[in-house]
Amino acid sequence: MKKNFWSLNVGVIANLATRVIEISVKTVYLKLVENLPFLQKLTEANTAYHAVIVKPSYSGKGKNVAEADLLRDNRFQRLKNVILGLIQLNGITYHQDAVDLNAVVKLHGTDFYRYTYDDESTHLNQLILDFEKPENITRLEHLNLIGAFTLLKASQTEFVQLVNGQSKADSILRGMESASSLYKNWATQLRNYVKYVDSMSEFDSNWIGLFRELNEALKAAYNYKITQPITDAPTETK
Repeated sequence: MKKNFWSLNVGVIANLATRVIEISVKTVYLKLVENLPFLQKLTEANTAYHAVIVKPSYSGKGKNVAEADLLRDNRFQRLKNVILGLIQLNGITYHQDAVDLNAVVKLHGTDFYRYTYDDESTHLNQLILDFEKPENITRLEHLNLIGAFTLLKASQTEFVQLVNGQSKADSILRGMESASSLYKNWATQLRNYVKYVDSMSEFDSNWIGLFRELNEALKAAYNYKITQPITDAPTETK
């Protein structure tokens, strides 16, 4: 049997490895290959390769994070604008509370929603801490803004949770082996198994049927026109 798979393109060798495994686990050959390390290693390598070939490089959570960021931006701007509007109504009850709350907002910046995610989170967290001081909670209560402030806090909490989840998911994906790094092991295990079956068939007639079926699968694979070296193909999509 041919045992050099490097000239086969990725699609052909993928089908070949799967076909070799399917033939090997037929009932008629099961006693021969049951618990056989060579076949176990090939099956593991084949599963690992196919899992990575279809994996994304990033978690895809970026859209949710962007939407959560927009929500906290909008809630901050609306709360800020309400406070500014109350300042314009000079003479209303608790006018000074609006002035004092606006001073707190200015202390941390009125346009930090334009900053990067991290910088905005830093400013917004500090603003929330200041708003949570007893004197400012009282001011928010006087102006009936506790509800708006609670929504702002909730949107910041949701954003932070999403970012943490995104970072963890992206880290896990980046930590997975690439298709290229797995290919060498995959092809090696396929070659080792085929060589073993080939060797066994030379002195044990019980292996001849499996040898012949695998040989036919290999011949079919090599009948394909070679259009691309296998070493160029296995990379995961971005």
